[in-house]
Amino acid sequence: MCVEGTLQKRARYEWVNNYPITFDMAYPEVTEQLKTKNLKTAILQTFLKVLA
Repeated sequence: MCVEGTLQKRARYEWVNNYPITFDMAYPEVTEQLKTKNLKTAILQTFLKVLA
């Protein structure tokens, strides 16, 4: 399967299941990071955590 197909499946999964990665994982992480870091660093740290 090509990478494009995999990305589309992940996007559909997020959309159909009420964005679990976005709201259950990324949002709490970015709000926690913002308590001690600037916006740019908080976003980068959150992005890396989601990728892991």
